[in-house]
Amino acid sequence: MKGSDGRSAAFTVYTIGYGGRKFSAFLSLLKEHGIEIVVDVRRFPRSKDEDYNREVLEENLGAQGIRYVFMGETLGGFRGGYEAYTKTETYRQGI
Repeated sequence: MKGSDGRSAAFTVYTIGYGGRKFSAFLSLLKEHGIEIVVDVRRFPRSKDEDYNREVLEENLGAQGIRYVFMGETLGGFRGGYEAYTKTETYRQGI
């Protein structure tokens, strides 16, 4: 990624799980750390908790000024063969 001066821009990547967390607590953590973009890497972005279904999550984050990006098709895991998948061009492009 290039900055406005053409040099490589540094940025920090955080990981977060949502399991067992109410959306309000999830959102508080994002805001506390100044997160501006959430990249969803779940292969199948569905949850028992509706707040974490792709469409709802994207809408709710957007309402808070946080951009949602789905990359589950390129970075999402498989139940088997994930290590081999991480060596593919598709995976490398996603990264």
